[in-house]
Amino acid sequence: MHVPKCAGTSLTTALFKDRVRFVDLITNRIAVLDAAGSVKKAEKSSLPLHLYRAQALEKLLEARKTLVCGHFGCSQDLVARYRHSHLFITVIREPVRRWISHYFYDRYRRRKLFYDPWQINQPLEEFVETHRAHSAGRMYVAAFAAQPTKHHIGDDELAKRAVATLEQFDLVGRLENIDAFLDGYGDLTGSTLKFPRQNINPVAEQHMLEQIAPNTMSKIEQLCQPDIAVYDAMKKRLS
Repeated sequence: MHVPKCAGTSLTTALFKDRVRFVDLITNRIAVLDAAGSVKKAEKSSLPLHLYRAQALEKLLEARKTLVCGHFGCSQDLVARYRHSHLFITVIREPVRRWISHYFYDRYRRRKLFYDPWQINQPLEEFVETHRAHSAGRMYVAAFAAQPTKHHIGDDELAKRAVATLEQFDLVGRLENIDAFLDGYGDLTGSTLKFPRQNINPVAEQHMLEQIAPNTMSKIEQLCQPDIAVYDAMKKRLS
């Protein structure tokens, strides 16, 4: 599973080439999340998107698919139940850079979908004040602590739960050190993963950074604090 703008498309392509056999294709053993479709289905189900996607992931794991990829949600309990039958792999990215890349990608990419729930039409200074901007700073805690609860849980506890989930993964990489991830994949599977560059942002990173005023950057950094806690803990663990 992966979080947006963490090389997920590249990872999916690489895993598809390494793990998928012809028989997997003709027997429907591959599952890639329809991200746009899952937004509509979550709305109809009245579930938060990350919980709907966690339920979808569990159904696919229960069906023993050969390869399951996408912006799913998961939890420590879910990983514990299925790690005996599946390898759990993901790549994370420094949260502020991920947030910025996410904004510019959805703001300026060429539209390919008739239904595009992610299109951003607001300038950055306006967008940073929105609920969606707030959610974009909490992608890791939403994705990796996706477990229903009857009570409100604070950011610190959510970050701890997300870290506990990631610690159960078979392999976690950092985009900033992708070579270490590829080496880890080789140690885990005995295969060499060829990692292409896909879904490239239409705006160069340096140009992104040049467009962000200092006060706006401070707001982005504050929005990303929950995910920074997760990332820093995993970076320390992976060092």
